[in-house]
Order: sequence, then structure tokens, then C-alpha cells
Amino acid sequence: MIKRLAAITNLAVFKDFDWTSTVRDGDGTPVDFKPLNIIYGRNYSGKTTLSRIIRALETGEISDKYPTAEFTVEFTDGTTVDHASLTDHAYTVRVFNEDFVRANLRVFLDEDHDIAPFAVLGDDNAALVEQLQAKEAELGSEETLGSLLAQEAERRNAWLKATHTRSNNVEALDDMLRNRANAPNQGIKHNKLYGNANYDIRKIKADIATVTDEAYVPLIETQPDELKVLLTETAKDEIPECAPLSLKYTIIATEARSLLERKITASEPIQDLLDDALLQEWVRDGRAHHEGKRETCGFCGSRLPDDLWEHLDRHFNRQSETLREQIASLMGQIDTETERASSLIRLDVDAFYSAYAPQAKSLALKIRTSIEAYKATLADVRKALDKRLKDIFTPTMLPDAQDVSSELEALRDEYDRLRGQSNGYTASLNAKQARARTSLRLHEVSEFLSMIRYDEQLASSCALTKEVDGKKTQLDIATENVLAARMEIAKLKSKMTDERNGAEKVNHYLTHYFGHPFLSLQAMMTDDSEEMQYRFEIHRDGSRAYHLSEGERGLIAFCYFIARLEDVDTSGTKPIIWIDDPVSSLDDNHVFFVHSLINNRIARPGAFGQLFISTHSLAFLRYLKRLPEAQGVSRAYFIVRRMGPTSTIQLMPKHLKEYVTEFHYLFHQIHSCAYADDEGEEDIHIYYSFGNNVRKFLEMYLYFKYPDAKDDYRGKLRRFFGDDPVAASLTERIENEYSHLKGLFERGTVPIDVPAMKKMAVFVLKKMETRDPEQYESLLTSIGEAPRDTSGPDSNSAGGELAE
Repeated sequence: MIKRLAAITNLAVFKDFDWTSTVRDGDGTPVDFKPLNIIYGRNYSGKTTLSRIIRALETGEISDKYPTAEFTVEFTDGTTVDHASLTDHAYTVRVFNEDFVRANLRVFLDEDHDIAPFAVLGDDNAALVEQLQAKEAELGSEETLGSLLAQEAERRNAWLKATHTRSNNVEALDDMLRNRANAPNQGIKHNKLYGNANYDIRKIKADIATVTDEAYVPLIETQPDELKVLLTETAKDEIPECAPLSLKYTIIATEARSLLERKITASEPIQDLLDDALLQEWVRDGRAHHEGKRETCGFCGSRLPDDLWEHLDRHFNRQSETLREQIASLMGQIDTETERASSLIRLDVDAFYSAYAPQAKSLALKIRTSIEAYKATLADVRKALDKRLKDIFTPTMLPDAQDVSSELEALRDEYDRLRGQSNGYTASLNAKQARARTSLRLHEVSEFLSMIRYDEQLASSCALTKEVDGKKTQLDIATENVLAARMEIAKLKSKMTDERNGAEKVNHYLTHYFGHPFLSLQAMMTDDSEEMQYRFEIHRDGSRAYHLSEGERGLIAFCYFIARLEDVDTSGTKPIIWIDDPVSSLDDNHVFFVHSLINNRIARPGAFGQLFISTHSLAFLRYLKRLPEAQGVSRAYFIVRRMGPTSTIQLMPKHLKEYVTEFHYLFHQIHSCAYADDEGEEDIHIYYSFGNNVRKFLEMYLYFKYPDAKDDYRGKLRRFFGDDPVAASLTERIENEYSHLKGLFERGTVPIDVPAMKKMAVFVLKKMETRDPEQYESLLTSIGEAPRDTSGPDSNSAGGELAE
């Protein structure tokens, strides 16, 4: 049997459903499917989606319209089937839903098509029937002593028992290994000597394979102590590589030589300034403090000549200013390179092992000397540039300097060679210590195996495995005998089958249960086949029927499904049956007849292995509760709820399970509206349906409270509210405005008035509690709710805020 729909993801309205966290009883314990399962849900809540999962177990495929769908189905025998392994089960599954109808009764979609034929056992071949009965008796059942199925069951139980014994033996040994591997404070995992924080049972088993191999050489005498001493040596951190130096001296020197040797002339030079570079620089700096700011000299106070700036512009032309900018820029680059030079090669003598310390110290001195020489060379270039900057019109030469770039590059290479040697020493030490840790760990594992007598345990496990294999061989032989008997039964049935009997079964149900003698299913021989093959047609009054009503289609489809439960592929099995909303287009009389057909043809002893029936009809749900209890089949009740775009499965509420009337349901909806969370998105449907619900409830309630014809509904409403006539008017307003839009279309353009809904619901409940306290308390009990405090400023009067 199916235990549960463990998980459903991205399948229509089921986005991320998890059974164990959702389908729970009042104590929080997950509840599983039973042999008989009744499922209620409104239209579009997801009932058909659930049936498609079960039908996938029958057909071996799920609709390609759900490319990302995932689901898992668990069975009571421990089998688990998911969306990728739909055929990995041994159950016979039969599903009635719209996909079944679409696949088998295509005539409903295109009246030129026929109905898929099926064959049931015939009744006119006594010899074959006798052989079939004999073979079925030989097959028997698990309870029939000496039968093939009983032998298979006996050998399966023996195999399961042996398997269980071996599993216990393996588990006991695994527990010892697991404890030795990672037990707190004493397992190998927690021994810092081995440095393996992820050690677990898989790794100890790998170590066992190593120490039990013939090539393993155990440690002897002082070897463990020597290895422990080796592990006390401390390895130094790896010395990082020196980044490329990327020295810029050559580029700087080339550009500096160009700038220093560049010749420029003033357009109309001022000779005094040319003769005195210091005076020229003084004038240039002073110009910035006077031009556009003063009319007199800031030094002597004399009035500045009107053409002074024109004379200076002709002396300090654009050529000289550009050269100044280029020199200043290059000097900035030299400053940056000088600052960077200090950290070109960072050598930490302490990072090297002592064996390399003398070389490291000598190299560090060479590096410091070369870096200082490099910085001095840069300083000489900068000094020459600064001199040219102060005497911009006088070219000069780049001073001779020693380029130490190649020397620094060679020192960097020497650093990397020494660093590699030191790091190589680290790698060697680490490798030796790693081997030491492994040897000590294997030594401990070897000692442990001796302590627990691992060889004896292994021999015992091998003996148990051999016993399990022997039992499995015996089971396989018994299973092959069962399969052979079933194949022989199938062959006998195939000789006895007749498609005409299938059509007659459908007609029998149509006539006997639904009183439809005018509609029938006719088995017609195909015209283009040499063999005797049939096709099914729907006939009305002797001729092929067209333009069937929705009700007629529903009746034929369901009778066809019931009849197919007796076809040659299903007969004699106890299938898992899922019936999805079989009364969606039927009137009340036919709803009862569908219930009768289910009651007499399916829900009877031995007819099914597991039965699921879903419906949106409260009337049909009431009939389903009457399915017989005498056969001792346990049942469960579920509800499919849709909250916005997502659906879930829950246990059916008490008021639906035990009191299936619309009166109880409507009372529950009003009670839910009164105490729902204002912010809860999942409760919004309660407010939108409140207008219809409260009207229908009050009409039923007041009809029985005031059965006389003295007043119409409005008059009874005013009698009920008594001394509060405003309440009756406001109730009518909410009923009318929120149950339909005729004459008040603008109501549909604004959101629902949630506070008004809640206040009116509380008010109605308070009136019932006041006027009929005994009935009110009984209604609360019927829906599983305790009395609540309905007192307050809005509980005794519907005026005030409601009127707003």
C-alpha cells in the first residue's frame, strides 16, 4: 500500500510540499494513508494533481508539462518511488481521472474516435475455466498451506529473518568501528597526534583494509616512540614568492635625458631674467600672487605697469610651461618609484630554517645595499630635473649614474632559489610527519582489531552472508514458480477473454445502477483486420450517439472505469485504486448512484488493496462516510487546501469529517472570519466569501428558527436582531454588496472591507450565543472550537464602526 506522498515539488499547485511536516494529528504525529482514504478539496485545490502522481505509477510517466516536477511516494513495504523511478514497484495501480478519460475515451474529445476496447473473462468455456481454477488453486494465497504463494511467503520470511540477523551483526560491528573512529574524547578523530578531524567509519574501514592486507608491515619495539618524537618537530610556514620587481629606472632615465636636454627659447626674452635663473624663478612665483589680484607691487608698493603681464607672457611662453609640467610629472614618478623601492624584496631571515640562515643574512645585506644604491641613482636624476626646473631655459645633461636594475633582478632570483630550498625542506618534513601519522594510526587500528578479535567477527559475518545468499536463492526459485503460474493463468485468461463482455459490463452498470437503458456501449468488429478485433462505440436507441451531455459523459466514463477493474490485466489482483472526483458533473440522484456503485463493486472485501476517493462535493462526501465498516478496513480523512498559488494536504477538520452538512460548514466559515488573522494572506478567501456564507447560513438558521410564513427573510432577520434594527440593515448590506455586484458594480473595484467582515461575524455569533446559547455551544463543539469571549464595544450592536 501507499504510505504517504512524502514530498512534492514544482508540480502544479504543489510547490514545496513535505508530508511529515504537514499531515499531522493534534499531537503533532505524522498520519499516513490507510487502506481506505477519503479526500475532500474545493475545485482547483489540487486533487487532480495528486491523482496524476498516482497515475504516473500506473503508466510509468508524468506529463511533460511539468519539466521540473519532483515527487517521492513511499510504500508500506519500504519501497520508495520518485519521479525518476516510476516503475520501481510491484503494485497494480488503477486511477480514474481526466487523464484516464482522455486516454481511453477519446470520443469525448473527437466524436469520430472510438473508445479503447478491453476484454474480461468469458463464461462459456468450462474446460478452460476448470484449468484456470486449478492453476489459481495451485497459486493460492499466502494463507493457503502448500500453495506457491505460501511457499514464496515462507521463503521470503526466512530470507528476511536471515537478512535481519546479518544486519544486526554488521550493525554491531559497525558500532564498534564507529565508536573507535570518532567517539568523543577517545576516538581516533579526536587524537591531535593524527591530525585528522574528519576521521569516520568509512576511513577506519579503509585503514582496516590496509592493515589486513598481506603487504602491511606492523610497527615493532621502539618504532612508535620514534615516530612520536618526529611529530614534535615544528615545520615553518611556506616562504612566499617575491613578486616581479618591474623596475622603472630605464624608462625614467630615458625620459629625464630627453627633458634635460630639450632646448626652448622665450618669444621675447627678458635678458635680466635669462641672466639670473633665481630672479626668473622669483618673478614666475610672484606672478601668481599679483596677476588679476593687485595693481601695485606687493614688495615695493609701486604701481605695476599696464603691459607687464604681456611682457611676461612673451617671456614665459607655452613651450616652457609644458616642459615644466613634464618635469614635475616625472619627478612625481621618481618619488613613487623611490618609495616603492624600499619594499621591492622583503626578506625575513627568521622565516628560513637555520641551515639557510647565513645565506639569508648575507642576501639581505646585499639587497639593502642595492636598494639604497637604486634610490640614490633615482635621487641624482631627480636633483638634475629640479635644477632644470629652476632654470627652465638652460639645457643640461643627465649625470652619469650606475644602473643597478640588473643587480636587483639577480638578487631577486637568488632570493627565490634560497626560498625554494627552504620550502623544499618544509615539504620533506611534512611528508615524513604525514607518513609517521599514518603509521601510528594504522598501528592503533591493528591493535584495536586484535582486541575485538576482528577475524572471528569477519568469519561470523561471512557465514551469515552465505546463509542470506542461500535463502535468497530459495526465494528466487519460489518467485520464479509464482511468476510461471501467473503467466500460465494469464495465457488461460487470454484464451477466455472477449471484448464483448467488457462492453456488456459497462452496459450492466449503466442500466442497473443509473437506469440508462437508452445509452449503451457496443463492441463492433473492426473492418480492416483478419483477426477478430473489436472497437467500442457509444449507442443511443440503436444508433451511434453524438453530442453527449456532460452528465452522460461522466456516467459512461465512470462505468467504463469500474468495468475495466475486471479486465484481464486487473482481475485477480488487489489493485491500488484512486478515484478523482467522479461526481463533478452529475445531479443529486446520480451522485447517490455513483456511491452505490463504489459501495457494491469496489468497497467490498477483497476487491482492492487500497482505495482513494477524492471529491469537491459535500453531498458526495456525506455518502462516502457510509461506506461499510464491516470489512474491518481502517480509513483516513484528508483535505486538500489551496492557499494562494500553493496547495497542501492536511487531516480533514472535525466539522467535515464528523458533521458533513453545509450548515456546519457555513457556521465554521463565519467563525473563521470572526477570529482570522487580519494580516494573514491565507485567510483572505474567508472574507471574500463571507457575504455569500453569512446569507446562506442565516437563511437556513432563520428558516428553522421561524418556520412560520409570517415574515419573509428580511422580516425574520429583523426579528432575530430584535432591538437593533440597524444590524439587520447592515447585514443585508454586507450580504448584498459582497455576494454579488449587480447594481453595485463599483464594489468590485475596491478591496474587501476586512474589519467590517470581522465585526459582522463577531456580532452574528454573539447574537446566536445570546438568543440560542445551547445550540451555539453545540455548533462550536461540532466544529472543534471552544467558546471565545465575544464581549466588547462591537459585540452587542452593529452600529458605530460598521455603519461607517
